[in-house]
Amino acid sequence: MKNRKFKATLLLTGTLGIFVGYRLSGLPNLQPYKLLNIVGLLYNLLAVFVLSEVLVSSVRWKQFCIEWVAPILMWSHVTVPPGAIVGAGVARLVGRGPSAPTVFAFAFSVFWLHGHVGGFSSGTNGCTAALFQEGYRVTLALLRLHLVGYLLCQLIAAVLGL
Repeated sequence: MKNRKFKATLLLTGTLGIFVGYRLSGLPNLQPYKLLNIVGLLYNLLAVFVLSEVLVSSVRWKQFCIEWVAPILMWSHVTVPPGAIVGAGVARLVGRGPSAPTVFAFAFSVFWLHGHVGGFSSGTNGCTAALFQEGYRVTLALLRLHLVGYLLCQLIAAVLGL
C-alpha cells in the first residue's frame, strides 16, 4: 500500500470511527451484546468475501486480498475504535450521548482485544510472507476472521444475551 493511500485509509477509517461512535452514543438503550453480534456478523461477512477468493482462485483476487483487504482491516482496528471513543466523548459533551459509556467501553475493549489476539496482518507481514505461500496466507487471514467473528463476538454476545 502506497504512503498516500495509507494516509487516506487512516483518515477515512478514523473518521468512520468518529461518526459511528457519535451515532451509536445517541441511541437511548444500547446493549453491548447487540453490538458484539453485529460486529461478529460483519466479520463473518468479510470472511465469506475472502472465502469467495479461495473458491475462485484468481491470482489477481489473492493479490488484492493480501495487499488491500488485510491491511485495511488491520488498520481499521487501530483507527476506528479510538475514533469511536472520540465520537462517544463528543456526543457526551454535547448532551446527545445516553449510550456513550457503552460505546466507550466497547470501543476500548475492541482496541485492547486487537492488540492481544493479534491483527489481521498475520497473513500479510514479512515473516509470514517468507514462511508461507500466498494462498496459505489468505487462508490464515480467513481463519482469523472466522475465529474473531464466531468465537469472540457471536458466542460472547449469545452468553451476554441470556
